[in-house]
Amino acid sequence: MVRFTWSKLADIHLAHGAAYGDVREEERIYHERFPTSLFPDYRTFASVDRHLRETGTFAVNRPSRGRGRSVRTPQFNENVLSTIPT
Repeated sequence: MVRFTWSKLADIHLAHGAAYGDVREEERIYHERFPTSLFPDYRTFASVDRHLRETGTFAVNRPSRGRGRSVRTPQFNENVLSTIPT
C-alpha cells in the first residue's frame, strides 16, 4: 500500500472537494495540479475524505498494533523467577 505524506493527503482531499466527489474530475484536477506527483488510485480520493470526516484527522489509529509492554514490578520479577526450576 502506498503511504502518502500529510501534504499529499491534503492535496488529495482538496482535489476531492474541488470535484464535488466526481471521480474523473478528481483525477483530472489532481493530475493537472500535480503532474509529477505519484498518482493515487481512484478509490484513494473517497477513502481519504471518508476517513477525515469520520475521525477528523489524516492519522490512522492502530491501538492494537504490536505487542504491549509488561510492567516490571517486584511482584512481576518474583513471579518470573518462581517459574524457573532450580
